[in-house]
Amino acid sequence: MNSKIFAIFSIITLVSIGIFSNYPVFGHFEHLPHNNGGGKDLGRYYANQALEPEYAKPGEPTHIEFSIQDDDRNDVNDVLTAVEIYDAITYQRIEVFPWTLHSIGDFEIYYTFEKMGNYFVVISLDDENSSPEHIIPPRRIITSTLDCDCQRALFNISITPDIGTVWNVVMLIAIILPLAVFGLGLAIHYLNLKKQGRQPDRPEMVKYFVMFLAIAGGIIHLGVFADHGSLRIDYSVFLLAAAATQVAFGTFYVLMTVIQPIKTSRQSILSHHNKTVLLNLIGFVGTAVLLGLYIYVVIFPPPLSPDGQPEEIEFDGIFAKSVEIATMIGIIYLMQYEKKKKNRLLADNNMQTK
Repeated sequence: MNSKIFAIFSIITLVSIGIFSNYPVFGHFEHLPHNNGGGKDLGRYYANQALEPEYAKPGEPTHIEFSIQDDDRNDVNDVLTAVEIYDAITYQRIEVFPWTLHSIGDFEIYYTFEKMGNYFVVISLDDENSSPEHIIPPRRIITSTLDCDCQRALFNISITPDIGTVWNVVMLIAIILPLAVFGLGLAIHYLNLKKQGRQPDRPEMVKYFVMFLAIAGGIIHLGVFADHGSLRIDYSVFLLAAAATQVAFGTFYVLMTVIQPIKTSRQSILSHHNKTVLLNLIGFVGTAVLLGLYIYVVIFPPPLSPDGQPEEIEFDGIFAKSVEIATMIGIIYLMQYEKKKKNRLLADNNMQTK
């Protein structure tokens, strides 16, 4: 029964990914900006903004990135924009990038914020692409459209030296803490078995190891979701589904392989073996698909990529795939062990019935 539920859950996951695969792009950025980014309405357009590096320090060269789309979040061409930068405390304009016609709605400007503090980045978009030649004067009401047939949006930028370190530490704790708690639970269970005079054998230890790795892979995917989830609805569904499936696989592993059947009849032995085979196959194939997709997207642009570029090879990706490779190796070992165990139990059963 548990194997049927897990199989149904996996099918629902794949169907959900297919249903959401036609949703529009949120912004053509490499990752979802958590800091110094956002989106604003610009009349019949929508402007996404991000800063690269996201956690810029004073004196560090930056790219202020924009991705302008229409109301349906489709790409647009020939957009006429101007960009200004204001000090958020004094409201003094410190830089202006004059009207420029961009062939596509994705573009970036280069600027170095010399001092720590808060800034306003204002983008102006000409409604009719009439190529205005006037220079935008500084304004006290920064988003005012007086004397300009345009739409304006304001984005907040914060330049601090330490916020990036804080974010990375928080994300690291969010991944390590649940793994540490789960690992501690397994360690306590192992010590309790030893106190009872029972020494777990190698296959049982591998089962715990596979269970731990599967759940670890799910938690890592949740951590990756924070950076990639909202680039597309597809990414959100896929990453959350992958995380939930891996955690569910580890949980079902406890129910179906660690907990042994009480009955030792031939039928119960075969039934338990078939369930473990199905569970191991689902885990192996699912993990192999995740690994194959990762190899593909670091070599070629993903079919639904927001920026049309291959994914960067980063530490969290390498860590996640290392966990998945170890999971596959453990599953192969356990499948061989379960087959030998079934044959041994059937042989014992035959001896008892004679």
